[in-house]
This record gives sequence, C-alpha cells and structure tokens, in this order.
Amino acid sequence: MEQNIKWKDVTKTFEEERRYYRNTYLEKCEILSDDIEVSKFIALSDNEKDEIYVNFDILNGVTYVCKNETDTRYRQIKREIKAEYLKNKKPSEDFVNSFAKKYDLDIFNSVFNCDDMFKAMLNCFDGFDSREL
Repeated sequence: MEQNIKWKDVTKTFEEERRYYRNTYLEKCEILSDDIEVSKFIALSDNEKDEIYVNFDILNGVTYVCKNETDTRYRQIKREIKAEYLKNKKPSEDFVNSFAKKYDLDIFNSVFNCDDMFKAMLNCFDGFDSREL
C-alpha cells in the first residue's frame, strides 16, 4: 500500500492573487503527505530563474533553475524525495547533504540564519555613542 502513495496537486487551493510571490507565479504545488511539499514558481521576467521550493522535514529550501530545465528538474526532485520517503520516512543526513549539493539548494535555515542577522544588526551600532544624542 505504501508504494502506491502519490503526489497530490494542491495548486488550486491557493487563490489566484496568492499565487504571485516575489516576481514569480506559483504554477504547481504538490504534496506527498502533510509534511512533504514541492512547488514550482515560474519567474515573471525572462531574465530571472524559476524556483523550485522543497519542504521535507529538515530539508527545507529553494533551488533556482533555468527556464528550459524547470519541468525536468521538478520531476527529478519529486522522484528523489518520494524514494527517500518510502525508504526512510524522513530524510537522512546523507540524503540532505547530497540532495542540497546536487540541486544547489539554498537551505532556509542557512539562508535566514538568525545568529548572522543578529550579529549584522549589532554591527550597525559599532561606534555608536548614545551620549552624543
């Protein structure tokens, strides 16, 4: 029974105006389970790359793809995630590392590293003397 699990297209659950995001358009959003999603965002400009968003437990990020490779890459990503899910239910550390490297995935917890953002914010105050106010 588990082998028959299929991707479910949930794109139509998004209102049309909500499908536009940062100069992209949500063309396809599919889920394999409540915790696994792969979405394809098409760049509205010919000069920009398309985006494929991946959410599979700790594997959460985006890869940027040339327009002529988007559909093929999207299918490959879904195939690999499904295989890992059927094998382990959650992504192994080896899978996360190899997947991220293979697809040049920007992992969100490293893209939005709070420690780095906090340090950058503190650097704005270097040399600031409140007595000068």
